[in-house]
Amino acid sequence: RKENPFEFTGLDSLSGKRVGVIRGYGYSDAFNAATHFIRDAVPSMDHNINLLLRKRIDLTLEDEIAAKALIHKMGPKVEDQLDFSANAFASNPLHVAAGLKHPRHKEIVDAFNRGLVAIKADGSFLAIESRYGLVK
Repeated sequence: RKENPFEFTGLDSLSGKRVGVIRGYGYSDAFNAATHFIRDAVPSMDHNINLLLRKRIDLTLEDEIAAKALIHKMGPKVEDQLDFSANAFASNPLHVAAGLKHPRHKEIVDAFNRGLVAIKADGSFLAIESRYGLVK
């Protein structure tokens, strides 16, 4: 929450915090083994966002892109209350994949990559990011 800023600097920085997590999600072994903070497990990200807004949790661990899109969809009143730590808990690359058994797998991936380059070059990618609240 913007009213109670927090910067993640490692697991130790979670000490004494109530942390919203998603039930069944794969967190790191170190995170799962840690005992110096409280985990509040809920079924979905929107539950965590609502708990955060109601001050029932101190923070939540979420995928930044998915969380920003959801918060944007919830509207400006929500966007104005929440912020992200500058430091990520974890950073994992995303990849587009096509099954090797598909006869055109290479063609599919190549077409995707060409399309991505094209929409980044013509500004469409930035427009999409803006529409979903991913850039300010």
